[in-house]
Parts: sequence; C-alpha cells; structure tokens
Amino acid sequence: MRVAKSVVPTSALMLCLVLGVNQVGAGVVGLWEFEDAGNLTMATIGTDLALTGGETAVPGSGGPDIGAAQIGNGDYYTAVNPIGANGGGANTNSYSLLMDMNTPGVAWNSLVDIDDSVFSDDGEVFTNGSGALGIDGDYFGAAGGDWHRVVLVFDMASATPMTTYIDGVLNHAHTVDELGGPPNAAVDGRWALLDSFNAFSDNGGGEEETLAVSNLALFNTALTGDQVAALGGPGRIIVPEPGALVLILMALVGLAGIVRCQTT
Repeated sequence: MRVAKSVVPTSALMLCLVLGVNQVGAGVVGLWEFEDAGNLTMATIGTDLALTGGETAVPGSGGPDIGAAQIGNGDYYTAVNPIGANGGGANTNSYSLLMDMNTPGVAWNSLVDIDDSVFSDDGEVFTNGSGALGIDGDYFGAAGGDWHRVVLVFDMASATPMTTYIDGVLNHAHTVDELGGPPNAAVDGRWALLDSFNAFSDNGGGEEETLAVSNLALFNTALTGDQVAALGGPGRIIVPEPGALVLILMALVGLAGIVRCQTT
C-alpha cells in the first residue's frame, strides 16, 4: 500500500499540471512556432504572420523546440489581432504576449510596436544594452544573452497596466506613473492592441538587434502569475496537441491501475 499511496498522488499531480497548461493554452488566439523552415511565418493558431524584410531558419532552444527564425535590423513580423474590444474600451485592453527569444543583449532592441505611432514613434517594450526588460527608463531583470521566455501581460484598466515575466518568474509590474500616466497608461492607451501589432519592430528599422525567435503567442486575457509560471521557460509546451494530451492521460490512468494491482 505504501507504493500506491505515493505513486497515485504523483499521477494526480502530473494530471493537474497537464490540465493546468492546457487550461492556459485555451486562451491562445495566435501561436507561431517557426518550426517549418520552408514556411516560418505559418500560424499554428490564427493567421499567418506577414514578414517585412528577411528571415533565416535557425535551431530553436532545444528539446521539442526544434526550429526558430533569425531576423535583424529592419526585419519584423506583423500579426493579426483577432481579440477585438475588451477591458472597457474600443481596443484590446486585456491580453498577453509570449516570446521565446535569444538576443545578444548588448544593444537596444524593440520587442513589439503596438500603437502604430498614435502615442509614440518608438516601440512599446524594449530590452536595453544590458538585456534588461521594460520601457521609459524603467528596466529590470535579464532577458538577453541566451534563450528566454518573455511574457508581457497587459491590463490597461488596472493600477499596473503592464507586468513582465522572464522564464515564468515575475520581473516587474509597471505602474501607471512608470508608464507615463494617462492617456498613455489608460484604457485604449499606448499599450492597447489595435487590429494588428509588429513583433520585434521599432517602427521598421530603429533599435532592433539581431535575434532568434522560436515561439510567439497572443492570449486573449491578462494571464495571472500562476498561469505564467505554468508556462515556464523557453521551449515548453504552450498548447498540447490533442492527441498527445490523450496519450498522457491514458498513461497516467494506466500507471495508477498497475500500481493498485501490484499492491492488492
């Protein structure tokens, strides 16, 4: 009975973890995995990316994360935003972006250009020359020099409209004042999504460092800290394939049954 008491709860824990990641994945409305070297802009979920400039197929972060795209200054991706109005405004005010990326972290680099220059002629989130992540002089953590999973959570109606995470760990919650106050840091402000956004663009040729990206995802909600933690670091599964999820569940049920049989 001792074996059954230890293994069956472990199986239950594994099941909860799998279902937890799948629950987070249910909010994904755009997913680009850069696995097909012949069609790097292909969408796993949503609409294919539009490429401006050039790209090169390179290895991903390892394990199941096989492929990635390398882009340089003037190269960027335009992604369609299918979410629509939410968060109390006319634009998308509650959402999250995930990026698995590898940047040298020695020069300024724009991660996303959101507002189509309505509020600013710059990108909306950067890594600085030390690889720290942020905007408007408020930079924290280390997101350069190696593969990292960066998650940007936006809730424009809250007191912290932008919260950043690196490899599943809270990096910094930017306050309204840190983001420049209203109208920038407000509903339908600078960080509210329009119909599309440009990933890794600083208005198409500004502060853009050569980098590799192996996953890009758009979520239709502001993820919680626990949800981001469940997503973990670079290369981790974002949305389990339905067939893979069924196999995992069957294996866990089988393991529990075998253990019970061996201990009765």
